[in-house]
Amino acid sequence: MCDNGSDGGVSRGVSRGRGRGRGRGRGQGRGRGRGRGMCNTRQNMDDNIEQINMTLKSTDVCGDVEIPEICMLAINNKCINNNKGCQYLHAKSTFHWQFQVGIKWFNFLIFQSKVLETAYRNVAKDKCQILPPIDLNKSASCAKAILNFFGTESWTANFMRMYIKHSTGSKLQIRRISTKSAGESDNPKATTYDWYFLDAQGIWICYGHADSLGNEKLVCSTTCEDIEKRYLSDPRSSMTVSNKRFTYILNFAQMTQTNLTTNKVRQIRRRPSKAPIQKKVILDKPKNCLPTHWSPMTDKQICLLVQLDCDSSEYQNVKSLLKLTLHGVIIRNIQRLQNPYLWHQLENKKAYLSKSAAVARGHCTHTVNGHFTLILAEVIVGMVVQGSPSLTRPPARSSSTLYDTTVDNVNDPVIFVKYDKEEYYPEYIINLRETFFNLN
Repeated sequence: MCDNGSDGGVSRGVSRGRGRGRGRGRGQGRGRGRGRGMCNTRQNMDDNIEQINMTLKSTDVCGDVEIPEICMLAINNKCINNNKGCQYLHAKSTFHWQFQVGIKWFNFLIFQSKVLETAYRNVAKDKCQILPPIDLNKSASCAKAILNFFGTESWTANFMRMYIKHSTGSKLQIRRISTKSAGESDNPKATTYDWYFLDAQGIWICYGHADSLGNEKLVCSTTCEDIEKRYLSDPRSSMTVSNKRFTYILNFAQMTQTNLTTNKVRQIRRRPSKAPIQKKVILDKPKNCLPTHWSPMTDKQICLLVQLDCDSSEYQNVKSLLKLTLHGVIIRNIQRLQNPYLWHQLENKKAYLSKSAAVARGHCTHTVNGHFTLILAEVIVGMVVQGSPSLTRPPARSSSTLYDTTVDNVNDPVIFVKYDKEEYYPEYIINLRETFFNLN
């Protein structure tokens, strides 16, 4: 799924393809690929990477994928096309932001993409600022490439027209690519979208909710899910919705709502749900079904720790996840935990987990040598709600169900607290050492 129109517009299908850039620019220094320099011509950004028969990742400079969507299988490292070349973008989240140079699309850095996403999920936000990479000593080559292009000043993103603008007036188109919409996929990694209208008080109201004055008679009987499915069927079409007092026409091409009685026209918006909502799926698997990449175990073995080869793709995948948010450490070793019992059922009633290795690092106990250990876990997030340290179970979502997960911040969660022992599994034990460590 690709958002690159004016607030809600969708483009589907094939992007402008892959290829190799050639030529010389006037920038100083050697560029990667078949050109020199990166600053003075757009062609030189194309020289930065070769794309033939190659799976593109959100951590790469270039992100000009054939199909502008996030590969849902790649989120859990299960894409069978990874080695031969996947048509989708590979990422560890359900979204990523890109900018266009010439006819090709390039990836924002992870932290830049997160800034854009956080702002975009706030329906009241029209704009936000994008900062360049700060610490080049700890930045990958892709960060340096983007810094060379953007410079050291910030750019302003405009979500209505989907571009970023520099203080000099220069503009670049941007787009948000994500997993498929939950309106067309039952996959738990699908993206849930909410639909809003601007009420008389200037407040954005989600369809199916009362307006800012609490008028129940104006609650729309049509759900966001209904609107999303109609929109996906034809993004240029219209549909009729109603409440107890009025009937309205939603025009997806113009992103407006028109009252058929008063002819009042209001803006509407489509934005990703604020909470990272995912559908919970129960897989019907035999009890002895274990991951295929595990090393063989005998019937008598209860648990097995397998040290990963530092040259293996499995090791490199874990390392890349760690380096997204954690710098200034040396990886001593990475071990895969193979425990069939834990795989099916963990003993703990509750676990605190963070999507940021840097945050998890702050909760670790270090040895005198600066050694510490992190655990990389696979987690089913499900329905989330704001939590607190005093909770021993998640709050009620309805009279018969509970939320799946509590978080520190619903709009931008970093810490996830799990209560269901079957919804998380410690996949890897990562032993690290601080580059610079002072016990005092």
